[in-house]
Amino acid sequence: MIIFQTILILIVTYVTLRSIIPFLIFPGYLFTPKIKKSLSLEKVSMKLRGKTKEQTLKNAFNFVVSHHFGIAGTIKKVFLIRNAFLNNPESILGKKIPLYCHNSNLLLRCLLVNAGLVSEEDIVTKWSFGSDMGIHQYLLININKKLFKLDPFYNIFQEIK
Repeated sequence: MIIFQTILILIVTYVTLRSIIPFLIFPGYLFTPKIKKSLSLEKVSMKLRGKTKEQTLKNAFNFVVSHHFGIAGTIKKVFLIRNAFLNNPESILGKKIPLYCHNSNLLLRCLLVNAGLVSEEDIVTKWSFGSDMGIHQYLLININKKLFKLDPFYNIFQEIK
């Protein structure tokens, strides 16, 4: 009976630390930062513009993935916890640093809105539980009557049929 109680306490503690606390304290979950519009974001966004909206979407996604790789499934998450509180896209724009899912989504949202590709209403933020039972965030974006699932953290760019 004591072993069962200990295991139950460990599971509840783990889920609380990986899901509930991040949802409440990390910017981008419970309190979603506003899309920032600025000259520096607009300059980068304009460089990412393609011939079509879908190409611009892919370019912006690739930019975020290549410059701000996710740290999924690594112990680095523990040591880079300070990055979880970054909520100013301009401060991370020129740096190659690992980001949590909500940070990379914020940057991607800002780039897409600053490029004039979408409005804030075209972007829906979704939450799920990751494979490690931690809370995870991804985006659904509506462009040209097509719905795309974008998850820079796990490098997922998918058109949903």
